[in-house]
Amino acid sequence: MNQSPNQRGRGQRYPSGQQRPQASSQSTPRPPLTPQQIAARRAYIERRRRQIRRNRIMLGIACLIVLLLIIFLVSVIVRGITAVISGGPETTDNVDTSTLVGTMTDTVGSDTAGLSTQYVPGVGPELTQPPEQQEVDLSYEAMAFSSDLKEFEKYMNPDEERDAYLILVNAEHPLSSSDVPSDLVEVTNTRTDRAKQMMRKTAEKALQALYIEAHAQGMMSPDTPSGYPLSVTSAYRSYDTQNYLFSNYTQKELTEHPGWTKAQAEEEVLTYSCRPGTSEHQTGLCCDMHTLTGADVSFADYEQAQWLAENCWKFGYILRFPKDKVEQTGISYEPWHFRYVGRYHAYAIWSQGLCLEEYITQLEG
Repeated sequence: MNQSPNQRGRGQRYPSGQQRPQASSQSTPRPPLTPQQIAARRAYIERRRRQIRRNRIMLGIACLIVLLLIIFLVSVIVRGITAVISGGPETTDNVDTSTLVGTMTDTVGSDTAGLSTQYVPGVGPELTQPPEQQEVDLSYEAMAFSSDLKEFEKYMNPDEERDAYLILVNAEHPLSSSDVPSDLVEVTNTRTDRAKQMMRKTAEKALQALYIEAHAQGMMSPDTPSGYPLSVTSAYRSYDTQNYLFSNYTQKELTEHPGWTKAQAEEEVLTYSCRPGTSEHQTGLCCDMHTLTGADVSFADYEQAQWLAENCWKFGYILRFPKDKVEQTGISYEPWHFRYVGRYHAYAIWSQGLCLEEYITQLEG
């Protein structure tokens, strides 16, 4: 069988006594690189270095973005937890009280029931002579308003009845179901998506002045989370209205927590609402006002809330439940809740950083 030379040589043995030639143990030296090759290699190395630097920069930017996202998410979570811990608002923003409007308006103008202008539960008439302000000009001219508010001055700063509005209402100083203001009027600046709210006349007139000045100061833009400008969402509530709200909230908690007793449900409700008779809204001297869809502590971050907190005293109002006075008031922080006391007392409370409970204790001596 014919074989090719390659086939014939495959597996062929060397004669005995002879050895297969060994490959040289020394490699052939490489020829020196040409200048062009050296330049090309240097260029390649430089490109790699630049690519590594770019990759490191991109990695750093990516890590920074991830870190910022984590910080943002943590801040959102912390804010949510803080809002939960601080408790929900005592407000009718999310409760339909249209069926109770008749109950509230029926009591207006009653001759047999009304809050005495000098009535301070648990304190008494010794508050009629509070200490004089020291070298403080609280006149209309000293307020330097941007608007002409002279017609409202007697309401913002009621000299003749300066102490008539120091009514303290809380869990220790409740009102009875028969305590109904006899001078309630409609609140001009009620938010337009709800029934007209009511307040006592002097407080409402002073509030009108506040809103006129707020407009002049650029605080009344409708470009807000709710689509409504700064406005009143809740004001006077009768004893019956507060009883309805408290009972409704209690029933809601019982529905959401089937294993709870009524006492447990009420304890939870007390973190964001008041029992009937213990809500300051029954005085007709306070209101909730904000720009949100519902009352929330986040309102404090908006310029309207900051303007109100700094300027409300000029109109006779105070921020009733400050963030640092929860222990004294028993109510969680409510940056939307403002209370009328008149300019004289409002300035004293604001300038000293007090809440109403502390101020009345100070007046008692």
